[in-house]
Amino acid sequence: MGPTFSHRPYSCPNGQPLPPRPSSICQLCWDGPFAAHLGLFQAPVIDPALEESDEPTGGYSYWTSWAGLEERAAAGCSWCQLLLSLYRQQPIRFKGPIGRLKRFKVTVGSCADMLDITFGRPMHTQGLRVVIDRTIGLSGFVYAAADNPAAESIVARAPILDVGSPRSLALARSCIEKCICEHIHCTALSIDSLEPRLPSRVIDCVNPDRPQLVSTDGARGRYLALSYVWGEEQPYKTTLANISAYTDEIDAGCLPKTIRDAIHVTHALGFQFLWIDTLCIVQDCHEDKQHELGRLHDTYRHAFLTIVAASASKVSQGFLETRPSPARSTKANPFSGDVTLPFICPPNPPGSAAHAVGHTHVPRLGEVHISLAARGYDYLMEPTSTRAWCMQEYLMSSRLLLFTSQTLQFRCQTSTQSVGDSFHFPGFEPRLPDVLFFPRACLDKTERGRRSDTKEWTQLHVAWLEILEDYTGRKLTKPSDKLVACGAVAAAFQRVLHSDYLAGLWRDALLVGLVWYNRLGGDLSRPEAYRAPSWSWASVDGFVEVRWRHAWQDAMAEVVRCEVTLKNDDLPFGEVTNGILFLRTALIRAVVREDKAWRGRPVIYLQTAQQASRWRGCIWVDGALIEVCKDAPGQLVRMDCGADMGLERLWVAPIWRYFELGKDYVVIDGLVVTLVSDGLDPKTGRPRRVYRRVGYFSARETVGFVLSGWDTGHLRSVTVELV
Repeated sequence: MGPTFSHRPYSCPNGQPLPPRPSSICQLCWDGPFAAHLGLFQAPVIDPALEESDEPTGGYSYWTSWAGLEERAAAGCSWCQLLLSLYRQQPIRFKGPIGRLKRFKVTVGSCADMLDITFGRPMHTQGLRVVIDRTIGLSGFVYAAADNPAAESIVARAPILDVGSPRSLALARSCIEKCICEHIHCTALSIDSLEPRLPSRVIDCVNPDRPQLVSTDGARGRYLALSYVWGEEQPYKTTLANISAYTDEIDAGCLPKTIRDAIHVTHALGFQFLWIDTLCIVQDCHEDKQHELGRLHDTYRHAFLTIVAASASKVSQGFLETRPSPARSTKANPFSGDVTLPFICPPNPPGSAAHAVGHTHVPRLGEVHISLAARGYDYLMEPTSTRAWCMQEYLMSSRLLLFTSQTLQFRCQTSTQSVGDSFHFPGFEPRLPDVLFFPRACLDKTERGRRSDTKEWTQLHVAWLEILEDYTGRKLTKPSDKLVACGAVAAAFQRVLHSDYLAGLWRDALLVGLVWYNRLGGDLSRPEAYRAPSWSWASVDGFVEVRWRHAWQDAMAEVVRCEVTLKNDDLPFGEVTNGILFLRTALIRAVVREDKAWRGRPVIYLQTAQQASRWRGCIWVDGALIEVCKDAPGQLVRMDCGADMGLERLWVAPIWRYFELGKDYVVIDGLVVTLVSDGLDPKTGRPRRVYRRVGYFSARETVGFVLSGWDTGHLRSVTVELV
């Protein structure tokens, strides 16, 4: 039995026929859903689950049978093949014994309720939804090539693949000009002067084949900057030996491809100056490197635009090669790529000149592509997202031209968009709070609004913690750069917070910053050379997470004193050589063991307050039997490094106590520490015990294991010295 259409087959005004049917579509489908323009210009298809309805509403619907669908699919109809594949790929998604039904309903149309369609760019991008027997089988957004007849009706375009072509760079230039002229938000966050001071040195790109290194001597002007992955040694970097020659001219043919590409893009966009770290910093001069690192936050903040070679994993790779075309779906797997379908263009597309005056023309045959919503672009997939230095270059820049692995994108303080109007959904996209970009005059006016009891103060610290999660998972060539490579971002926050920066933590939120842990639950690692005190996240390598503490969470510790020693006083956000923290809290004796009940994961067994009180503040006594509460299950512990699992001299230092939201128990979490020094202070002659952090713990107050005694007098607090 053939399909039954819910609407009459399409007929053109004045009795004009449909365009010739392509062989890839059967006559029944051509006269039905394709004649109705895939339902894109009717009421949106609403998911039945959202309306608590048995049937979807909106779009174009028709009835068919599985027998007829299989027959037409076997004859070569790509639409019938798609519907059949949707069922066969994921039959568990469909309700009831659909394979036994004689007839079922198919609805196709736009989907305005999709989150990525709603917040993506360009605005009003059409989405397509296919509902088979009351269950969504496919959702995605629709795009068409710019030179295809369907482009008159379809908003989004095919992604730009020739990212280095004159046409693509001209479109990028249009995005930049639109940002300058139309983006009120970007204008409000612009720097105080339209012509900022140039960095100490820039590359003159007037002649891309013979660029020059220019000393600016405090001059003002516009310049671009480059963000890229080194990935390998650069033999043609600026040194004391060649700086004079580079001032005369640089042979572009000797430069790595990424550097040459950046010079070409700067020239093609109509700009003269470009800042590149390897050429604009004297790489073998310690004084020059320290001076330029101290200005790095200004270098990227004041750049008119930053070119991001996001797709290049090393400097010799370059970033202007043509991108591969999007993957196309197959008969065997419709979810393997974009779905391509013929499209009958409406006679008078909305917004067209013919539509405005009421003229008609013969409908033309075009082509559209459906990109599945689940296969969007991910910022984290790029090589630049794995490197620590690239993060602050990305965050500190007010405008970015991103040469991604898929297409070309433009990002400013207002939005992120694909150049050429291909669709982009801003999923995970780290951004700094707007206040960090305010000109100095605006900051002075809002100074009173950033006390520790304000919403803005909290939002700033939460933003910092989110940035840490991204940053700590990135890689560094030199481990000693851990604090240096995020120093520009820290300087931007300090400019607003006015708080001391202590080896990666802020003094006004120190208790929050102390309780970090491995976000993925695995091992962290420590560098061989000293880099930061053990209580700082900068002392380890690996993904780190810190949860913000709210007003209803009680602190169980007090910071007595905290100091760090900078390696260079001129770099307050750079390397440190020492750090010490005095914390007033309780110390609870603990034992860490791998537990079979927890699938071999380490757990920590703690003393109750009553048990711990007999140890006079948990002073270590060699040979003493460790007494822990055996009636309670082991508590969650995350040791910082696997090498610390064998330590026996362990204590926990509670930091926070709070009720778990939606639960009926109290959680106490804090640090796991070990004793590293036990003797007399040579200056005072008094006993001195020094500890270092080795992990994080989280314990529940449960029946039979009451931890509340820790802060009600059963266990006295002591001053703990942590290094």
